[in-house]
Amino acid sequence: MVAILLFTLVTGAARATDIQLSDGRVLHGATIVSIGEKDATILQSTGTVSVPKETVPSEILARAKARLDEAEQIRSAATARDARQREIASAKEQEKRMNETALEAYLKVMQVLPDGILASPTADARRGIPKMVAVKVPVWTATGEAPPSDPLTRRGLGGPPPMVSQKLDGRDPVTFNELVFVACKSDGLFDGSVVTLRVWPAGTFSYKNVSGSVSTLPKYTTDFNASTLGR
Repeated sequence: MVAILLFTLVTGAARATDIQLSDGRVLHGATIVSIGEKDATILQSTGTVSVPKETVPSEILARAKARLDEAEQIRSAATARDARQREIASAKEQEKRMNETALEAYLKVMQVLPDGILASPTADARRGIPKMVAVKVPVWTATGEAPPSDPLTRRGLGGPPPMVSQKLDGRDPVTFNELVFVACKSDGLFDGSVVTLRVWPAGTFSYKNVSGSVSTLPKYTTDFNASTLGR
């Protein structure tokens, strides 16, 4: 529809106009299709011709310029609208991917670092339940039903004790190390505190432990774009 409208604006207004140039030439069925610094491009019955602007009657040139400017405004608006629609579609797709791949992490902070935390996935440290192996499962499997307000299947590190003796949603449970590194804002966190974070896998993290040897841990991040899934 926009393309048809642009064509009408560019060609329709002067479709059957004869233009007499100041040099004596007459262009039959002519339409000015573009105007440059020195020349005007004119579509006529025998083809396209480029002529000096000063040879075109000023009134005809002014009308053509107004028509071409309007067509450019419509084209620019259509381009901007299409770009915005693509951005919205891309954002929705990323949000969907984020929701499908997010891990709900229930973590006990073991050490606060400048760019994140060393943490232990816990069954429920807030209630003093002994630490369990973190299991990648839908959170609602602990109660047997999904909360009505949250139809999405969410997986977790730690959290309520899952039913690990059976396959969940057709998938085998996936176990995680007892200690992980989470890249996140560490302001206000302290050793021993318990946090709930939404995280994504981000490769591995290496550090020197108290014995001086290098340890490598699974790495997670609270920034989807920094994860292995968002890159």
